[in-house]
Amino acid sequence: MYREVLKYIRELGEERELSPDRQGEVRECMDGIAGEICGIYGLTVGKSEKGKREKNYSFHGTYQCVARYLTANTESGISIGIYGERSPEKKSRYCICIGTVHAFLHSKKETNEEERERLKKNRKQYYSFIDMKLRDGLCYTYKNMYGSGDEDIKTKDPRTIFVHKEKELKNKDENIIREFVKEKTDTVKDNDDDIEPCYLIEAETEDGKLRTEEELKAEVIKGVGLLMPYYKHIMDYPEIVKNMILYGPPGTGKTYITATYAVLICGWYTLDTLKNMNHSKIMEIYHELEQEGRIGFTTFHQSYGYEDFIEGIRPVLDKEKTDAQNQSEEQKSEKSGNLEYTMEPGVFKAFCEKAEKSKKPYVFIIDEINRGNISRIFGELITLVEESKRKGEADERSVILPYSGLPFSVPSNVYIIGTMNTADRSIALLDTALRRRFSFVEMMPDTEVLKDIKIEVPEMPDTVDKKAGKSTIDIQKLLKIINQRIEVLYDREHTIGHAYFCGLKKTATLDGLKNVFKKSVLPLLQEYFFDDYEKIAMVLGDNQKSNSNYKFIVEDNEKDIRALFGKDLETEVIDMLQRKRYMINEKAFDYAESYIQIYEPSWKN
Repeated sequence: MYREVLKYIRELGEERELSPDRQGEVRECMDGIAGEICGIYGLTVGKSEKGKREKNYSFHGTYQCVARYLTANTESGISIGIYGERSPEKKSRYCICIGTVHAFLHSKKETNEEERERLKKNRKQYYSFIDMKLRDGLCYTYKNMYGSGDEDIKTKDPRTIFVHKEKELKNKDENIIREFVKEKTDTVKDNDDDIEPCYLIEAETEDGKLRTEEELKAEVIKGVGLLMPYYKHIMDYPEIVKNMILYGPPGTGKTYITATYAVLICGWYTLDTLKNMNHSKIMEIYHELEQEGRIGFTTFHQSYGYEDFIEGIRPVLDKEKTDAQNQSEEQKSEKSGNLEYTMEPGVFKAFCEKAEKSKKPYVFIIDEINRGNISRIFGELITLVEESKRKGEADERSVILPYSGLPFSVPSNVYIIGTMNTADRSIALLDTALRRRFSFVEMMPDTEVLKDIKIEVPEMPDTVDKKAGKSTIDIQKLLKIINQRIEVLYDREHTIGHAYFCGLKKTATLDGLKNVFKKSVLPLLQEYFFDDYEKIAMVLGDNQKSNSNYKFIVEDNEKDIRALFGKDLETEVIDMLQRKRYMINEKAFDYAESYIQIYEPSWKN
């Protein structure tokens, strides 16, 4: 279908009448192309101002083009256009560019002050791309014949198109572009003339051969990928940096969200699409990319080293020995001393070598990055991961690896995402070199995601307070007050993440909550407060509960000190041993009021 569109344009003479049937065939091809690009990048076909699907096809007299617009946000007005067109040299090609729906930059109604301000704001938003550096392969194009389909467009001369490649863009030309943008924005001059960043794909290669279907498809996918950063810039998408660490307390979804970031960076879907996508679908895409080799994953730990990450010498048993499963013990013992050593790349070096062969984004995820010895693991590569020192960047650097003696550099298309648990180590204690080279994104507990989780307990499971009827446990309020108390008694880096409670969305039961508290919440509090049960009791509101049945932490006063250690102990020793001792009240986990009174103390009732 990619080749068919260009074939139609290439064979179409200036005097030939347009066949409606042939037009229909070409439109179907453009539909197929649009659908394929949408599937790869998560874009949607644009809609008209009335909300109907836009066909956005145009056939313009002596200048023939077939256009199909795609957009990820129909409200923004920003779109990616794919045109099959005839070049000024009468050759067929694809032009992929960032454009707009007509109403975003232009107005058909009388331009009153309100409309002028709207257009000015939209044009500033759109033309902000001229302050960005053009990526290799892109150029500026100025068009005044696409989009509206008006009759007078037929008379437009195709030579009014001009294209500026960055390497050929002189100061004079750049000034012309900026003056054009300034005039369009300040005066709100209304016509169909716009400047767009674009990627051109000629039907023929430099040696005159027609590109194959696969080659054209690959080029279209590449072109949209090159333009995506400009598209995201205009739509004010968050910037994804090359080196990023997600940090926060346990259970805030740091590892969980790395899959979304990885899929986003790899360019399959936009952020808006991923926000509304089921996580199982995201993981499905994630595993596909992982199988393709574009996503790598490792977890740092205390014994993780340079040899695991970069490269090292590893022992290899004699191949004959390893293959000889059925050899006799005597035969095996003869070869027992045949041990060889080989140079093996670590996981990160191997990943970079694979990424270097491609222009696509690759994502390497390091879970628990703060648990490893950064200096020992990264070695000399701590310098090379800097964005400016990546291969192909202005300050490109390489190092000679100590084991292999070969030069090595980190490709610019490799993104590194790390996660760190602040309960294990504060960000302030993290390796200084790592802190300078990574951007940090804090992920704190988000109780908002729990707002709809309410556990309905039909009847009180106890008769202590002689209550009957329904009780409701509000999980959002529960976690919110627990974390507020932890912040006061300890710090915000040791709060409890919302992820521990997300499983209750499927089965909001008292038994489910009981498991969360017994297996996650209480063990975390014991770890945080070093078994200081008085503080744990305060976090759980036990000091404000009048009924001891609802207290998770209770005093253990049953032990007779004299019976345990003898009656002849001195009074001072007995007083010392009589200090408060605590135990976990297992019965409290079964009562709804035990949880409700964490955020609604009994003294308030």
